[in-house]
Amino acid sequence: KNINNIIVTTGSSGSILYNKKENKFYYADAYAHKIVDKIGAGDTMLSMIGPCIKSNIDSNITLLISSLAAAQSVESMGNKYTIGKIKILKTLENILK
Repeated sequence: KNINNIIVTTGSSGSILYNKKENKFYYADAYAHKIVDKIGAGDTMLSMIGPCIKSNIDSNITLLISSLAAAQSVESMGNKYTIGKIKILKTLENILK
């Protein structure tokens, strides 16, 4: 009843967000180049999606930012590195070129 957004991660196929209010699906690619450790990628994605949705950030942008963060997460073992804003912005810049 009170669920407005559903996110499904599909591994190497990316992720899908469904927004109930808009009755619309949003899609994002998986951006990881080399997968080292998949554990925690969903947690990383969720930690980015939650604040973005709460801040009413566009669903496409929300899913993109979250996917880029998850990609950073799977490219290192465990929690060896933190998710970095600069790396996300550089990756975003390369995607938009």
